[in-house]
Amino acid sequence: MKIKLLHSYGKQDINEYDYELPEMQEDQIMVKTIMCGVCRSDIGAYGSFEEPMPFGRQGHEGLSEVIKVGNKIKKIKKGDIVSTISDPAY
Repeated sequence: MKIKLLHSYGKQDINEYDYELPEMQEDQIMVKTIMCGVCRSDIGAYGSFEEPMPFGRQGHEGLSEVIKVGNKIKKIKKGDIVSTISDPAY
């Protein structure tokens, strides 16, 4: 599945890229981001005050809706709202 990905290389730029999602594994979930926090480390990476984040790894403190659930996942179902803390929110 192709998606659009926003990324900054730390030069106060934000660029849009086409990105091919890898095939989802049985022990993973797929989420659709509803909200994503921006904190001091994101601003520092954007403004070149800190090392840029790896490609596709910007933004965290995300709030997402589960849109697909792998067969090995038992406690999460499609439609659940989940959050990520200190992990990338894609």
